[in-house]
Amino acid sequence: MAKRKTTGAPILPAHLFDEIYQLWGEDGAVEILDKVQLGEMTVEQVETALRRPDIEPEDWQRFEEGWRPDGW
Repeated sequence: MAKRKTTGAPILPAHLFDEIYQLWGEDGAVEILDKVQLGEMTVEQVETALRRPDIEPEDWQRFEEGWRPDGW
């Protein structure tokens, strides 16, 4: 697991962490939190990913690996 920052305010807003937690569980939420805190993803990218109606939560990992939905 990546090292997370332990000082200062969290970079990922709590409501987004909670939403990810509900969709993908603790491991998924912590993974996204780590990516944001390490600069691998922005909060805007997380928000965009959560609001995409054409990508189901279970397809997110496939999306990161290069898969795109029909008509992308």
